[in-house]
Order: sequence, then structure tokens, then C-alpha cells
Amino acid sequence: MMMENLTNPHVHPGIHLVPGPTYDSGWPTLIMIIAIVTIAFLGVMGLNAFLESRRSK
Repeated sequence: MMMENLTNPHVHPGIHLVPGPTYDSGWPTLIMIIAIVTIAFLGVMGLNAFLESRRSK
């Protein structure tokens, strides 16, 4: 039964692909999320500062 699972084409690629593409596709996605969050945060801070400067005048 165990040998059948190892040679089964449906099971083996899943086991084999876990260390590779998961990190390859995972890291750029993580970097993109961090970049989007950072840009959004800076945009909100800039907008907030802009509104504050207009309000103080």
C-alpha cells in the first residue's frame, strides 16, 4: 500500500513539489503584499499630512 502511494502519479508530484514552487511562488507574493501594504500606508500617511496642512491654514 505504501509503495503504491509512492509510485502513484497523482500523489508523488504533490509531495515532490512542496519544497520547490511553494517557496518560488510564495516569496514574490509575500514581497508584493508587503510592498502594497507599505505603499498604502505611506499613501494614507501622506494624505493625512496633506489634509492636516490644509486644515491648519
